[in-house]
Amino acid sequence: ITLALGMIALTDGWGWKEEEAGIRHNLHDVTLLSDNIAYAVGEGDTIARTNDAGRSWFVTDSGLNNLPDCDLSDPSCVKDPAWDNYVAYSWHAVQFLGFPTGWIAGSHGTLLKTDDGGNSWAAQ
Repeated sequence: ITLALGMIALTDGWGWKEEEAGIRHNLHDVTLLSDNIAYAVGEGDTIARTNDAGRSWFVTDSGLNNLPDCDLSDPSCVKDPAWDNYVAYSWHAVQFLGFPTGWIAGSHGTLLKTDDGGNSWAAQ
């Protein structure tokens, strides 16, 4: 599996093919739970799941306070002073140690845990 901005390359056992993941941020890690189910994590508080072997991805986030999804180099993005109270999270690793319990490790020493197969995540 290869991760890149918005793209994930998967194999069907016969070769590799790129799939448009619809993800706007760089990804850092992926874990496969079955032939069809996988999780990918990365920058911008991105947590993504596929249920169909990577043909489509559902993107969610941790629910923790994070920066609004706005490119500060874009002049149309006006920085709100309230953003000073937010923290930008980036996820570096995802692992399930026996479904449905999984862990995500990220920036600022943050760990997330799920006990419901990734439907919800809680900071530890």
